[in-house]
Amino acid sequence: MEALGTAASIIAVLQAISSCYKFYSDARGAKGDIEALEKETASIEVLVKRIKEELENSLSSGFNLSTTTELGIALLNHLRKILHDVNQKIDLLNLPSAEGAAYGSFKDQNEPECLPNTRVALLQGIEKWVQDPQGKSVFWLSGVAGTGKSTISRTIAKELSGKRRLAGSFFFRRGEKDRGGASKFFTTLASQLAHHIHGLTPSIQNAIKENPGIATTGNREQFEKLILQPLSKLNHSSSERQGPRAQSAHSSSSVTKAVLVIDALDECDREDDQRLIISLLARLSEIRPAVDIRVFLTSRPEVPLRLGFQELSGDVHEDMILHEIPGVEEDITLFLECEFAKIRKDHPLPPQWPGQENTRQLAKMAVPLFIFAATVCRFVADSDPQDQLEIVMNYQSDNYQSNGHQSHWHVQQLQNTWNDHKCRKSAFSLLTIEDSRNVRKQNTRQIETATLGA
Repeated sequence: MEALGTAASIIAVLQAISSCYKFYSDARGAKGDIEALEKETASIEVLVKRIKEELENSLSSGFNLSTTTELGIALLNHLRKILHDVNQKIDLLNLPSAEGAAYGSFKDQNEPECLPNTRVALLQGIEKWVQDPQGKSVFWLSGVAGTGKSTISRTIAKELSGKRRLAGSFFFRRGEKDRGGASKFFTTLASQLAHHIHGLTPSIQNAIKENPGIATTGNREQFEKLILQPLSKLNHSSSERQGPRAQSAHSSSSVTKAVLVIDALDECDREDDQRLIISLLARLSEIRPAVDIRVFLTSRPEVPLRLGFQELSGDVHEDMILHEIPGVEEDITLFLECEFAKIRKDHPLPPQWPGQENTRQLAKMAVPLFIFAATVCRFVADSDPQDQLEIVMNYQSDNYQSNGHQSHWHVQQLQNTWNDHKCRKSAFSLLTIEDSRNVRKQNTRQIETATLGA
């Protein structure tokens, strides 16, 4: 009878293993969870094999019930833990995540990061903010379009990820269903936080069970139930489970020094959501210092965002204006030199091409817009680089003055004509300073009209 009972237990174990396989085969996107389950399932299979051998030996030479029972108990306890973890993963998988929003996603795998020896002072300043125990909860980096905010965000995210300090990230992108709005913003961050912070998953799981429709509720409730409250409970629950030594080790882990990277908040489609996200994320300061979750956020300096930060108390955030930071021309020069080196590799050009003076003039034209420099490099690399470079250098050379607004207009016009082969050669010559001024005035009137009508 005992042997039959053990055999029945083995059958139950095998059925559970089958369920594990079904779970991770259904969750194809959860690569890390799948790998963890595969390891656990392999350990179960080892225990099953040992029990099978014990049974075979028992049937041939008399029962060794004690050993078989001990193995069975160990197996079932191990399985109980696995199934508990599986249930938690299933709950987290029910939280919708915005596709492509996280750092390192497939969609953004080819997007640039800061080149070595560029943005040095800025990156050091951000690192100092992360390390400073008294640092503000929110760091807002603002800048006009094209100044390299997203490139900096990816660089910061990479550095934090390498140090296991990246708690989560969300890269907004206007026009994309999931990344262009806030409907999946907090559920995406909650899933990432659960993965990064040990011990947070049970609290989020309980929040989901108590609020089955949490994924469809408003942003405020999602933030409070899925992020703020679970983080608030984290330190208390850890104290109950762990002794003083474990608590001390826990306090120095990544939980106390983790950062959320939020890029291009201005590309969130609703202005009310932009301001709400700012006010909610600032509330992470309420749980410091027990749990220190900082927020690094970038955006254009648009009115809704400025108002959102003005509503916060001064001790919650610090800000920096990217296009006002000195040294941009030197960084753009390094960028141009790197890109021109790539062009020389692909074309039969002299080793010194295009020359220091041309590079210096292009950098001066581009300031403060990295996107202008990048667009020029793409233009020059297309077709005959020397001919393309001459078009650029001859473009308004007599009366061109570096100006962010003018550069924006030039970039836009060049990009608009990029796919028109007939226009490529004359793209720069078509753009005049007077055109730039006229369009800028027109855009200003449109903005004023929209503001008055709002």
